[in-house]
Amino acid sequence: MSIRMVFCDSSSPVFWRRTAEIQVLTKRKLRFQELKEVEKLIHQMDELNDELLKKITNNKIQPPQRNFKVEKPQQVFVPLTFESSTEEVKAWLEAKSFSKETVEHLGILTGAQLFSLNREELKKVCGDEGNRVYSKITVEKNQLEKSRGESELQEIMKRRQERIDSAN
Repeated sequence: MSIRMVFCDSSSPVFWRRTAEIQVLTKRKLRFQELKEVEKLIHQMDELNDELLKKITNNKIQPPQRNFKVEKPQQVFVPLTFESSTEEVKAWLEAKSFSKETVEHLGILTGAQLFSLNREELKKVCGDEGNRVYSKITVEKNQLEKSRGESELQEIMKRRQERIDSAN
């Protein structure tokens, strides 16, 4: 058996056909290698997903133990009204966990005086805590106005009922 080598010049159609065949084969080989790499990546991702699924289901079955406890301080209800004394205002400020400086600065005021302060005045007196003080005071004031409105309405209804009863 003899090996015959055929040399073609670049102008021959055989040369170009062979060149095209080599290019196609090279591209197919590269594509095959790329597909193998993609399959390998998919296999790794599948293994990772399986492992994650096992961990998730194990955590649902047996949640991890947590050895910490958050203790909340007992909330003391200290009402604040327009009639509150300086001692009651100070107790309210302390119950709301304001800083020592804020309690000292505002604890000398009565309830009416505290309610009369605006946001800017509270910021000047309390610094960064002024906004929080203003918010808490606003909540208290709104609750007082709501309860006053309800009691006024009840009083009006009571008077009207008395008029109806006396007319009969």
